[in-house]
Amino acid sequence: MKSDASPRALTGAPARVARVLLESGPTTASSLAFSLGLTGTAVRRHLDSLVEAGFAEASETAPFGPTKPRGRGRPAKLFTLTAAGRSAFDQAYDDLAIAALRHIAEVGGDQAVMDFARGCASDMERRYR
Repeated sequence: MKSDASPRALTGAPARVARVLLESGPTTASSLAFSLGLTGTAVRRHLDSLVEAGFAEASETAPFGPTKPRGRGRPAKLFTLTAAGRSAFDQAYDDLAIAALRHIAEVGGDQAVMDFARGCASDMERRYR
């Protein structure tokens, strides 16, 4: 489900950066710049404003998933939305997820819910390796 809403306190390019963080999860500034067709400097400026406003945070490791071995040089910062950043979007993902799981349980039973959960966990493992 893709919401068309922007964070209430943001507009323009910072809102676009926040949207990509919402959809992609932990992301580097250079990946964001590539995705958005902006310069790295512009993206870093928007990320700084998101961090300062409490909508995003930066770290050298992903907040979840296995750690990847690093090469030489300074590690790239990974940016993620904070809880405040995620809640700034008008979305009903939690309600949708609950409704979907209830439907799966009604149609396929508890085993179908477990199969779905295992599949999601496997997908996440592959994505964050």
